[in-house]
Amino acid sequence: MIEMPARCGRMSDLVQQTTNRGDSGSMPASGPYRASRRGDFSISIRGVSKRYRLYPSPMARVMDVFGLRKLLNPRESIPEFEALHGVSIDIRHAERVALVGRNGAGKSTLLKLISGNFGPSSGAIDVYGRVSALLEMGLGFHEDFPGIDNIRSSLAYNGLTASEFDAAVADVIEFCELGPFIDLPVKSYSAGMRARLYFAVATAIKPDILVIDEILGAGDAYFGARSAERMAQIVDGRCTLVLVSHNLAQIMEMCDRAIWIEAGRVQLDGPAVEIVKAYQEFSLALEERHLEAKYGGQGFESADRWIRRRLLGKNVDRTRSATPNPNTMSIAVDAQLRSPQGRSIRRLEAGEELEVAIHTELRRGRTALRVRPVVHLFTADGRLVDRSLGPILMLSRGVPLTSTVRYAPLLIGAGEYLVAGGVVEADNRNEAFLGIFARSLRFEVAHPDPTETSLVLQPASWTATAL
Repeated sequence: MIEMPARCGRMSDLVQQTTNRGDSGSMPASGPYRASRRGDFSISIRGVSKRYRLYPSPMARVMDVFGLRKLLNPRESIPEFEALHGVSIDIRHAERVALVGRNGAGKSTLLKLISGNFGPSSGAIDVYGRVSALLEMGLGFHEDFPGIDNIRSSLAYNGLTASEFDAAVADVIEFCELGPFIDLPVKSYSAGMRARLYFAVATAIKPDILVIDEILGAGDAYFGARSAERMAQIVDGRCTLVLVSHNLAQIMEMCDRAIWIEAGRVQLDGPAVEIVKAYQEFSLALEERHLEAKYGGQGFESADRWIRRRLLGKNVDRTRSATPNPNTMSIAVDAQLRSPQGRSIRRLEAGEELEVAIHTELRRGRTALRVRPVVHLFTADGRLVDRSLGPILMLSRGVPLTSTVRYAPLLIGAGEYLVAGGVVEADNRNEAFLGIFARSLRFEVAHPDPTETSLVLQPASWTATAL
């Protein structure tokens, strides 16, 4: 956690801020959320750009820092990457703002500029108030030291009085619930225990401005609920929140405003509902282009057609090129990928739980049918990973049913996956489909170990004996 006083991006701004703290003069507006005077906002970002030099080696960086590179090879130029391009944003006091965008868009760079980790290459940033930055869980913790020592050393940098310090330490110990483990080295903790400790320390100080970069949701379901409650208490206490997250449901729950960053520029800025919707449509268009490159033709349509023909098998009329239409089958089927808490899922970590909810309704022409739901899980390149056949259901006209299969946990490796299925006749061994998903569902699995390439994460234990 980083604590810092108010500061400016340039020395001239610092002088101006010091001499005119009460100035109510206006500055160039940056959109509909422009504050009317200095006292209305916590953060003002004006025309900020950030460039990184792409050094070919660590030695090249050292030589450049000491001015030796130009001396030895004055004609050599170091290429630069511009992560942010002329960004202007104002954030008012107690406003809850989310930054959305693809990986590499510049969101984390913007948070680090707000937190004071480094300065902008051009432009200016004014920050009014104490900032707490949750940019990386466990930053600054030493694994060989006990948890209690790490708590004290981390909180010692925040300029607390003796009574505030003691209260903060007690709050962390109570919240993380580590019991006697608090006196053991951090390296002996499980991943969940570390998440509790890191989050408790990072949120022990009540800041004026809280900056969070994609770290919420760590730990088990119980701790996740307590973390959400703690976050709500911090934000409700008139704290300004700037959140980066790929969890769009979390953004809708916690933030009123969203800013879409694309390729280092502000793409859209407005109410969270509108920005999230626009970003989802943009992501869907990207996915369609990806599928078009993978399957050819019309992207989604080609992939769905391929899946339907594979599943339907004998149901397909080989003499016709048309793919069976789900809208003309006996049973209407809809499906949803979600978490056990009911949240819609497009991306999850390896080992998390996944539910596939199948909604079925009998169409006209039949009064009742004995059916079984079935779900197939494919890799993006068409390999069958799993087939799950559900229980026998009696489906009656006018009585929709929802059946759910839960993968708890989903033990597959990192990659992109397709989910398809529907309902089949309960008394037909040939698995004759009476209804099928209107569209295959897609999701991505991420794994913390980039070297892990297994398709299935099969639990295993090892033993060794001396011969």
